[in-house]
Amino acid sequence: MNKSDDYAYGIDALRFFAAMIVAVFHHRTVEGAMIMPFGWVGVEIFFVISGVVIANSAHGSSPRRFLIGRFLRLYPAAWIAGIASFALMSSIPWDAYKEQGIGVVPQLGALARSMTLVGNYYISSAYWTLPIELAFYFLIFLALCTGGQLKLVAIARALIVLSSPYLIAAFCQKIGLLNLPWLEVGFGLTNMLLIRHGCFFALGIYIWYLTEGYPVKRTDLLLFLAASILAMIEISTGAIHAAATDSVMSSTFLLVSCIMTFAVCTYGVYLSMRHRKTLRLAPSAKRVLRALGLVTYPLYLMHEALGGFILYHVTSDMAPYLVRVALALAATIIAAYAVSAYGEPLLRNYLRSLIPLLSMKFMKRQGARE
Repeated sequence: MNKSDDYAYGIDALRFFAAMIVAVFHHRTVEGAMIMPFGWVGVEIFFVISGVVIANSAHGSSPRRFLIGRFLRLYPAAWIAGIASFALMSSIPWDAYKEQGIGVVPQLGALARSMTLVGNYYISSAYWTLPIELAFYFLIFLALCTGGQLKLVAIARALIVLSSPYLIAAFCQKIGLLNLPWLEVGFGLTNMLLIRHGCFFALGIYIWYLTEGYPVKRTDLLLFLAASILAMIEISTGAIHAAATDSVMSSTFLLVSCIMTFAVCTYGVYLSMRHRKTLRLAPSAKRVLRALGLVTYPLYLMHEALGGFILYHVTSDMAPYLVRVALALAATIIAAYAVSAYGEPLLRNYLRSLIPLLSMKFMKRQGARE
């Protein structure tokens, strides 16, 4: 958020919660245990939060400032986490991760894709969401280039309208009413079209508009409701798919837990934005919540590599399963804090100092050509 006096600290708490349930979910199949089976819905919560935060970041920003800000927010942590994760993965057998049900690819090609955020596979499964974020950033950048923040509503409208046919069709296929295999987009670059997750970003944009006090037309209120329904449809489709691939899990429990978790967290995002100017917190509480918010991104990127590394070395003979998972998560949080408090700021400041130099060189070259 832009101003320190109206910073939405509740967003940081919800962001950290979303990262934690994703992290726990990715360790759920170790030794056959099933904990947090609905944790994957944390990704959808991330997208809603991203819609809110990016709309706020774009408010009053220039296209250049927005582009630089997003680059400095997304890439430094991805580089640090990618290199650290690759080092950890390379130090133990790849089969150790497979046996734990953790999806990693300790290959140089996967590392390169994780550093550029372009490609169909990465060093860990968490990276698949980042190209989707880039696609959304690009739309916001275009809005700033062509007319400013008020065009964000146009982006929200377009995302809802364009994603509706796909999400409805995908749901109908999942329940057996259609047979169109090409509707399965999986986790590849097709997701950058935002036909699957665009409704979550739109939901976030509308939450920002509603809580900023902008006049909202009746049409947009209906589209806000449509975005909420589409979000539930996408989550229901994912829950049905997850339940079908795991016969142990109750499909009803998974469906209800996913929808309830998402609904409660989304409402929490709305409340955090609505009351951010009136909420009174102690300075120590603000520091803790801000630290949790900053930890979230490297935690999300590193939890599979570092968690699997810890679980490999802390065997079942040494500690019960839940204790081992708790140790893995604690180690990941500590490492993520080190990245967010020391590694990211250093690299970000260095890159920020290079940007004016690169801009000057570019201007000189353009002048020479002219």
